[in-house]
Amino acid sequence: MLATSGEVLVACGLEDAWALFNRFDEVATLIPTLKAIEFKGDEIWATMGVQLGVISVTSKVMLQVVHIAPWRITAEGWSFLGETIHTQINKNGPAGLEKDAKGKITIHLELEPVNGVGVLVKYAAEVDAFGRLKRIYQSILKTKAPPLMEEFAERLRAALDIGVDISLTSLEGPPL
Repeated sequence: MLATSGEVLVACGLEDAWALFNRFDEVATLIPTLKAIEFKGDEIWATMGVQLGVISVTSKVMLQVVHIAPWRITAEGWSFLGETIHTQINKNGPAGLEKDAKGKITIHLELEPVNGVGVLVKYAAEVDAFGRLKRIYQSILKTKAPPLMEEFAERLRAALDIGVDISLTSLEGPPL
């Protein structure tokens, strides 16, 4: 299983941060790789895109919130490879990588109050994929995740009208 996680300290109240994270359409706009989003009942469908060297990786992601409790949200779903990478890696289709390949995704969010300072927003994502798809995800996590997570942290700070410059990010760390 591949994992990435991060934390960002925001100078706002716990209720303000919680309210933002319960407006999924607004939170989605904070994700740097988001290209499009659609809500279908309880499902959130998104198109995500990232440039991996000369290859433009675009995939569909479907998530459902599976657990919501005060200050914690967990969503699970699937990331579908899509046509783009299947056709760009090898015109005949790469061995061991089907165009309908998918990875299981779990996303965790936790808000923790920091007395007199604000709220520590902890987020983590886990992807369970195999074979060549796993190697593609590993490459994305290694090369793209750190700057994308920092951009997410900056957007989160801006959304909550704050200017705290504390951001902690770790790759391959333990899930929340």
